[in-house]
This record gives sequence, C-alpha cells and structure tokens, in this order.
Amino acid sequence: MKLSRRDFLKYAGITGIAITGGYIASQSQAIVRGQTLAGSVARGASPDFDADVDVVLLAIENQQQILDGPPTKVWRYEGDLITGEVHNLQPLVNSFLGPTIRVRTGQKVRIRFKNELLESSNVHWHGLKVPDYADGHPRFIAQNGEEYVYEFEVKNQAGTYWYHPHPHERTGAQVNAGLAGLFIVEDDIEDTFELPSGEFDIPLVIQDRRFDTDNQLMYTNGLHDQMMGFWGDTVLVNGQANARWSVSTRPYRLRFLNGSNSRPYILSWSDESGLYVIGTDGGLIERAVLKPYITLGPAERAEVWMDFSEHLIGTELQLLDLGSGQPVVVGTFVIDRLSEQRQSAPISLREQNRFDPELAVNADNPRVFEFSMGRMAPTINGLTFEMEAIADNEVVNLGDIEIWEFRNNVQSGGMMPMPHPIHMHGRQFQVIERSMHPDFARQWESITVGYLDYGWKDTILLLPGETVRIAVQFDDYPGLFVYHCHTLEHEDLGMMRNYEVRA
Repeated sequence: MKLSRRDFLKYAGITGIAITGGYIASQSQAIVRGQTLAGSVARGASPDFDADVDVVLLAIENQQQILDGPPTKVWRYEGDLITGEVHNLQPLVNSFLGPTIRVRTGQKVRIRFKNELLESSNVHWHGLKVPDYADGHPRFIAQNGEEYVYEFEVKNQAGTYWYHPHPHERTGAQVNAGLAGLFIVEDDIEDTFELPSGEFDIPLVIQDRRFDTDNQLMYTNGLHDQMMGFWGDTVLVNGQANARWSVSTRPYRLRFLNGSNSRPYILSWSDESGLYVIGTDGGLIERAVLKPYITLGPAERAEVWMDFSEHLIGTELQLLDLGSGQPVVVGTFVIDRLSEQRQSAPISLREQNRFDPELAVNADNPRVFEFSMGRMAPTINGLTFEMEAIADNEVVNLGDIEIWEFRNNVQSGGMMPMPHPIHMHGRQFQVIERSMHPDFARQWESITVGYLDYGWKDTILLLPGETVRIAVQFDDYPGLFVYHCHTLEHEDLGMMRNYEVRA
C-alpha cells in the first residue's frame, strides 16, 4: 500500500488521531530544578571487576550554541576515558549530547557516573541487558557531588542503544535540559556485512525543544502540560537546529533515534523515495524492508541504508517529519561530492531466533497491562509508580518466556486518547501481533505502514485503542526492573511500574 502525503496528513495530522499530541503554550522556565524521591545510594567500583572499558561520565551544567544569538544553558554529559581505545568514547561535535560510547559484545564496561548537578540523578542504559543495580532504576540515585559506578558485561548483540537519566519525577526535565547520549554495540556477526562505517555511519538523534526569546530552554508548566506530553516547536538533530550534512555519492548507514520526550516522528524523504530499513531497536533485522515512511515513537531506533549515488551532485534531499499536520524539515543532506564506492544494499541480514508463542509459560493466559489516562492520572492497570512495590501479576520467573499484552485504554474517560510508547527495562522482546479498536481502525491502517515491528525491540508505540502482544524471555538477571510509558511526562506522573524477576 502506497500512502500519498496528502492522505497521510489527512489521517495522521491534526484532524486525525491523537498521534501528534499538540504544541504546548508554556512560559519560559530555562532549566527548572527539582528533587527526586529516592535517597542517596552511592556505589563504588568493585575490585573484582576487570573492566575492558572504564569511563568517567560527568553530569554538569554548561552552555551550547544552538541558535543564532546568545548560547543556551544546558545540562550535559562529559566523558573521560580511563581504560580502553580512543573509539570507545567519541564526542559529538558541536552538540550538547553526551559522548557516544562504542563497545563490543562481551566486553566488560565500567561507567563512573559523577553527579555535579544541583539535584539528584542517575543513568539508564536504554535497551541493554544489565543487572538491576546497573539499570538506572530510580531507587539507585546519586545526589549532588556523589558517584555511582555502573559495571556490566555487554550481552546485547550489535545495535544502536542509548543512555539518559531516570530519576523519578525528573526524567523529562533532565532529558529536556540535554542529558542523553548514544551507546553503540558492535560484534563479529555484524562485521561480516561490511556496512558503511566511520564518517559514512551517521547517527541522527532527533529531539524537539522550545526556546524563549533569549534562546533559553522552556519546559512544561503545570499538570495539563505534563498530561499532554511536552512538544517543542524546534526540531534538533544531534543537538543542532537546521541540521545539514555534506555527503558523497555512495552508501551510508543512518542510525535514527527518537530522543524526544513525547513526540512521535513520521519520517520520509522529500522525494518520496522510501527508506530502506536494515535495523531496529536491538540491531540488524533478518531481511531489509523498504518503507514509504517510518514511524518512530519516543525512544525507538531505526537503521537505514541510504545510497546517495542515486542523486545528482548538487541535490539537497530533505528528511521530513509528516506527523505534525504539515511536513516539518528535520534536516537536509547535500550531495556535493563524487565517490567511486559502490556497494549493493543488503537483503538478507541477521538470522533471528524467533520465539514460539506456544512455548510461553502463559501462552493461554497472557499478562494484560492497560495504560489509561482517566481522571488526570496516568496509570497502568489502575496503579501508579511506587519505588519498590510490585503487584501479583508483576512477578516473573528467571528463564521463562512469557506473552505480555499492552492495551491503550480509550474507555477510561476524562482525557483525549493519546499514544503511549511502552518500554521494558533490561529486556529485548519480539512483537507477535497488533490489533485496533474498531473506532480507530481506519486511521490506524493508514499509519501502521510505518511501524517497525521487526527483530528485537525494547520500545513500541501504542496508539489510542491499540493492543500489542509481545513475547519476552526473562533471562540473564534476576532483580527489580521497571516498565513504563516513554512519554517522559507520563512516566514522571507515575505511568511506570516495577516487575520482579525471581530466580
């Protein structure tokens, strides 16, 4: 099915379903400080952990030139490599984003997080399989001046992961202030595909922000803004507005991350040539797929093969977001150099070990989790976050494969239907199936062409009235982890719960 831009905007824009949320009229607040609920749980380095990569990661207040005029006050991560190779820690030039951490499967990593902010914070390693004490659970926090040391072996396959703060009630504000960075994993299997690398491997961290007249960051103002989720009016890529890249006539690997607090993106090329997807959240998929556009909810990733040799020198190709009612330019690729490098796009990629849903321990009785916005309180199964509380249906056994069913409840009343990007900490899962409430079926069918339910996932976009079933194995580590809506304002209001893996 080829969806024209006019039809897409009709169904997905401001007159369609509430995938776009809305712009927020918010007064300027620069960076607002607050307090989290967790106490101090500083953790030092283990003498028995022999790290292959050892990094100091500072959270600091700083400033960055983002727009013309005065610099913008931001919070950022800065890194210092103690042990490892130069490529293990790569700064993003002209960006407030943290350094890219690049490691290989099987390496042991130590991150010495030092909090120099005036409020408590921590770090979540989004998409990585790590022990619960290293996952960034809100109960593990570092106050101002404290250090928390994260130590873990990289068990994930090659893929594009990321890191960001995760303190309860302050995640949205701290991410909006600038705290985030990429965590890229490589392995021997991925190496065999000889994908574009070095300068031809381009990360695109897409975020939205709102600025006041003095170029300072603005954030939400009050409960209503939090319930709607924060939307900015300026799109940034890698921390810069009006992003442009100079590229040559050869293949590139583009790594997309939706790093926005709340905003989904519907990404398309300006010439409608389609996006050739080779990877999702957890790395390369089994077979590449050509999409007219891709739908990325907050925290989702996509890897795209793009061959600019199909364009003439001097071409300016725009990457557009179609999810805001009218096309918004995300960035521009300027094809201005000739290259003799030619390489066929891969078709068959990484073999996937698919779960058989019939082998799940609860195949006949999936666990159900309803995400609701009724009565001005975001809830999961009617409950909100408590630091160490777990319900009976939030306890699983180590090693089990289970079916979980996520529902976006549109029957709760009190709020307009809203999307919820659902994220599970400490796991990669597989999407089994989706279904939609009949009242939203027509719009849903037009938008889901852009879904990327391939391979391994850790985050999925759940539209109003939608139900998604996943298969997940609780392997590797016992302990207490969280699952939540990755609309960060919803998470901060309590749309997050614990689940416990028991050995």
